[in-house]
Amino acid sequence: MTKKIIIPSALAIALALGVLSPALATDTTSTTSTKPGKEKRELDLACMRTAIEKRENTIQTAFGGYSGSITSALTTRKTGLLAAWQIESKKDRVAAYLKTWKTWREARQGAKKTYNTARIDAWKLFKTDRQACGSGATGENPGHDEL
Repeated sequence: MTKKIIIPSALAIALALGVLSPALATDTTSTTSTKPGKEKRELDLACMRTAIEKRENTIQTAFGGYSGSITSALTTRKTGLLAAWQIESKKDRVAAYLKTWKTWREARQGAKKTYNTARIDAWKLFKTDRQACGSGATGENPGHDEL
């Protein structure tokens, strides 16, 4: 009697595995589909180096201009403060050094704005250049070179 149960059970299991095994098997072949007009481009390393060099040179030039503007503004501030402290009248002296500090603040803000505009423009141009070189996002953070 046990033989009658075991043989049909074994036959049912073998049949079930034979039927289910194609459904459980995984296809190891893969297909890649690209959108029409979106062919994968080869990354041009020489082009990327040129784009990076252009970006970095632009930022260095902008920083040189910023540094020169700040140096000039500091010199003007020093001259203005020294002149203010030669004035005998308290009212005139206070007006003179307040004007000097206002001039310094405006010069500093203008220099920083000019630098940031040039820096942002350099990064925008770099983004366009790197895309032309076949590169996606590089992971570089433009915010890391802020003042």
